[in-house]
Amino acid sequence: MGGPSDGVGDCHYLYSDCVRPLRAKFLGLVSYAWAGFGAAFGPIVILSVLWKRITAYGALSGMIAGALTVVAWAEWVKKPALAAHETGLLTMYEIVPGFIACFDYRCSGFTDRQRAVS
Repeated sequence: MGGPSDGVGDCHYLYSDCVRPLRAKFLGLVSYAWAGFGAAFGPIVILSVLWKRITAYGALSGMIAGALTVVAWAEWVKKPALAAHETGLLTMYEIVPGFIACFDYRCSGFTDRQRAVS
C-alpha cells in the first residue's frame, strides 16, 4: 500500500476507466453522423452524375428520406434489437437502410411532370 508506483498501473487505470468509455461514445457519435450524411447525400451525388432527370425537389426529398431513415432505424429498430441481443438484418449499419430509402424514394419524387407544368 505505501510502495513506490512505477506509473504503469496508473496509466492502465486511467485508460480503462476514463478514456475507453469516452472513446466508444465518440466513435458511436461519429458513426451515427457519418451514416446520416452518407444516406442523405450519397445517393444524390450518384444520381446527379448518372441520371439527368433528377430535380431539386427530388434531391431534397431524397435527402430528407435518407436522413430520417437513419434516425428512425438507429433509434427504433437497431437499438431495441441490440438491447435484446439479436443479430442479423435488424442490427445492420444505419447507412444501408437510409441509402435504400433515398434511392427507393428515387430522389426523383418530382421529375419531368413539374418541368412540363412550369
